[in-house]
Amino acid sequence: MIAQVIEEMALTTGVEEIRMREVAERVGCSTNAIYHYFRSKAEMLIHAQKLGRRRAGERLAALAETVPFAERIDVLLPLSEDRRREWHTWFLLWGMPQTDPAVAAERREGADDANRLVSELVRGEIEAGRLDKSSNAEDVAYDIMLIVNGIASLAAPDPVSWPTERQQATLRRHLKGLGFHL
Repeated sequence: MIAQVIEEMALTTGVEEIRMREVAERVGCSTNAIYHYFRSKAEMLIHAQKLGRRRAGERLAALAETVPFAERIDVLLPLSEDRRREWHTWFLLWGMPQTDPAVAAERREGADDANRLVSELVRGEIEAGRLDKSSNAEDVAYDIMLIVNGIASLAAPDPVSWPTERQQATLRRHLKGLGFHL
């Protein structure tokens, strides 16, 4: 519940305006209970981001290999309000000072996890013959994450200009450019 409240507040008011007292009120507990688990806004934001990353991984894992590659990558895009909040939380975390070791660690861990998950999917496409056998799965995964991150950076703050169809069409155009047979 705390993570959801943090995501909502971060999206609507910005991280600077988040107050422990307001989080406690929205969750329905005391401020002391919040401080028992989190010493700072950064810790709450990191917690929310870790849960968001876990949800994204679960969405990917829930899809069978028979689901087309582009549709599996779609689950990483901000195609719903929940995913838009997840991306917004991620962007807020990236805007925090790198001097906080926990923030820096979460940034690295998040990027590494995303690349690992996408690399596994890319290896499957190479093995299935839907991508050139000479392709380097890690390099292609980084390219895909650049595409997904770029789309998300435009779509998360402006879902009106970047509806589902535009996000998916942009992703597919770039996947084709990477050599995927869609």
